[in-house]
Formats: sequence, structure tokens, C-alpha cells
Amino acid sequence: MPSAALPLSLIMLSAFATVAVAKVPTPPPHPTGPDKTAPVADPKDGRHDFDFLFGTWRVHNRRLAARLAGATEWLEFEATNDCHPNLGGL
Repeated sequence: MPSAALPLSLIMLSAFATVAVAKVPTPPPHPTGPDKTAPVADPKDGRHDFDFLFGTWRVHNRRLAARLAGATEWLEFEATNDCHPNLGGL
């Protein structure tokens, strides 16, 4: 009965292919679920420097009646100012 011996080149090719597949790094698992959180921004990046302005404010405005003309008459009026964060505070 003839033996079913594989040629040496086929054995070597099979061994290299197995090693190559074994050395492929697997990506880390994707963070999901309630215990994983997004990275927190640096508290000193300036995103929250003006958070104290958020809300609705009654303001009193004053402006010159004629700018750059040497005018001394001031126009005064009341207004409402609304300030809210946009783009997640950016």
C-alpha cells in the first residue's frame, strides 16, 4: 500500500500559515454597557468657563445715541437674555 506522506514543502507551508494566524493580534473588545464611560474632558480645557451665564436673565442696556460723534446722550432699555450651551458645551 502506498503511504500518504505529504511533501515537506506542504508541511512547512502549513506550519507557517498556522503561525501567521496565531500571531494576528485581536482587537480589544468594544466598550459597551453601563460600566463603561466615555473619556472625561480635561477640567481646564475652557469648555465650562462661562457656565455661570446659562439661564434667562433680565438685563438693563445702555448705549450712546450717536457713536463716534461726541454724543453724551444715553439710550437705556430693558431686555431679556437667554444663554444655553451648544454642541455639548463646546
